[in-house]
Amino acid sequence: MFQSYLKIALRSLVKSRLFTMLNILGLGVGLAAAILIACWLSDERGFNTYNPSYEELGMLWKNQSYNGSISTTESNPVPLGETLRTTYGQYFDEVVVSSFGGERALQFNEANLICRGLFMEKGGNEVLGLQLVNGAPKFPLDPTSILISEKTATALFGQDNPLDKTLKVDNKISLTVAGVFKDLPQNSTFRSVSFYASFEAFASMEEWVMNSLQLWSENSFPVYVKMAQGVGFETASAAIANVLQPYSEDESKPA
Repeated sequence: MFQSYLKIALRSLVKSRLFTMLNILGLGVGLAAAILIACWLSDERGFNTYNPSYEELGMLWKNQSYNGSISTTESNPVPLGETLRTTYGQYFDEVVVSSFGGERALQFNEANLICRGLFMEKGGNEVLGLQLVNGAPKFPLDPTSILISEKTATALFGQDNPLDKTLKVDNKISLTVAGVFKDLPQNSTFRSVSFYASFEAFASMEEWVMNSLQLWSENSFPVYVKMAQGVGFETASAAIANVLQPYSEDESKPA
């Protein structure tokens, strides 16, 4: 009986070839679209979830008002970090001032690599969710040390062990490789981070950064936070809403 039904169906398909092709094409396109949407949803739902603490992590943004219009920026001064730690420490487990992820030149002997990385204060490794695959550095990271990703290690050292090798950064400072971390996933905020070093190393490399350490007027740095247990983002935001105003001469009254 089944073979009979199959023959009838095939004869019908052959008689209506154009209709059959259109239906098969439509079915194929529909299935492909459904698969792509499912993959995209899975990728979005998994965004940043590689870090076990992703739900407690955030970046500080501030609003500035000029002539009735409001602009929002993630750039903040370095001293804000210490003020948040000392005055508002009950809201945060970590407050981390960071560099922006600009491109840097890493050099080892004749090998050169242009890549992006971050210089971060204590707690930066937790914000990034670094998973070490080689080495056992102590945190906070020593100012003379650097951590590199697996991909970066391969690009610079091939199959050789990169630990204790010395890298030049932008031909300005030399840092010793203290560890290698697992490449950060593409569906993450920090997917382009190829190396990690301390903020002290950043200050030793860039004079303008060193001069910014005590300046409330130099708004050039993102600040990341890890919330204290049981503290919500809205609660902390309300508490620190006017933290910058006593220190700022900016007419925009940043908040």
